[in-house]
Amino acid sequence: MERILKIVLAATIIFSIYVVWLKWSTSCISCSIGFLGLPVSQFQLAILALIGSSLIAISYYFSRKMQRLQYVTLGFSAVLAAVASFLMILQIKSIICWPCIITDILFYLIFILMFLEQVSRSSRKKIKHGEELRSKF
Repeated sequence: MERILKIVLAATIIFSIYVVWLKWSTSCISCSIGFLGLPVSQFQLAILALIGSSLIAISYYFSRKMQRLQYVTLGFSAVLAAVASFLMILQIKSIICWPCIITDILFYLIFILMFLEQVSRSSRKKIKHGEELRSKF
């Protein structure tokens, strides 16, 4: 699970760099949306996606060393997945921008994989703790 998550994190960062380049060199009609009344350009959204995916990757790296940071990383990826769903809803109303949808789906994959990894870690700890209790008796 951890290996798949690392691959998806790397793919998200690489694809976000591609989307930033795409939005910088051309313009995408479907991404010119407003966020809570404030106009946000497609280039700014791409930059925010790149920053978000990079922050998730960095916090995931540090969460491997500090256990309490795992929940913060999971919460941060959940927030970014929620923002991605909001942006998808806005895009569905107009013409769909495929690079943006793929980036949103990658954020969902990151959240799902982090959640599954967290569940598997806690279940392994419970099993290990149960075996330790059995060996004492």
